Amino acid sequence: KTSHVAAGLTELKMASSSSGKKISNSKIDMVADTVHAFDKSTRRAELLARRMSAAGADKLVTVQCTDFLTVDINREDLQNVRAVLCDPSCSGSGVLRDIGRNADEENDDSDERLHKLRTFQVQVVLQAMSFPNAEVCVYSTCSVHVEENESVVAEILASRPDWDVAAPSRLHHWKRRGHDHEGLTKEQSQCLIRCLPEDGLNGFFVTLFIKNPHFKGELPVRKVVNTEIPIENNSKAPTRKKKRNAVEEKTDGSETKKSIGNVSEKQKNPNKKEPKPFRPFKRRK
Repeated sequence: KTSHVAAGLTELKMASSSSGKKISNSKIDMVADTVHAFDKSTRRAELLARRMSAAGADKLVTVQCTDFLTVDINREDLQNVRAVLCDPSCSGSGVLRDIGRNADEENDDSDERLHKLRTFQVQVVLQAMSFPNAEVCVYSTCSVHVEENESVVAEILASRPDWDVAAPSRLHHWKRRGHDHEGLTKEQSQCLIRCLPEDGLNGFFVTLFIKNPHFKGELPVRKVVNTEIPIENNSKAPTRKKKRNAVEEKTDGSETKKSIGNVSEKQKNPNKKEPKPFRPFKRRK
């Protein structure tokens, strides 16, 4: 997902600089100069940094090996964050290779595990919405469970009445939408996107949150809870992968001290050739 964000931003930048294409000033202003990707796993952070370097996107993407929930949202280099992509750990119940196994193993996704995952997911999105200038937040899972999808959205909207969900304009043709759920209106449920194997895809869920700039009410006090989740255990349940949180931002080019990127790669491989310039993926006509 981080590479797709980088590709989309690069494509928009190229289009804005092309004399043959016209883009509104508002869209140009939203183009990020930096993508901050957070993952507290050293192995995954280093893997992402290598992939971004190989794609030539290491100047655009800054990989930070840290827990997203501990990130200081008042950091100077994060003050212009406008959009946040949240892809936190989930049960993975929608992954095609696990669907049959999940149906056979009743204890694969226990109520306790789902509850802890849900608590963590809510905290990740609330952290993302706490960035001072955040205007857009996307939440996604590869889960088919309501507990990790519609239930999470309902709690977030109750906690942040200054935000609401919106229907992704480029997915207006997609027919499968969110389930009805307590705390969500019919219109809000229709804004949520669901995918199932019968759609030719893995089980997937995505929500687009938009901040209401005209909200003038008081916000509830945010509660700090224990977000530790059992990623690995000794039961038969398969080990689930954690996921990244990618943050887009406009910045003045300042570097982050805890980043993992091109410098470390050059130190490890001084004779390594420079990567080719990053180019966005070509769309099929």
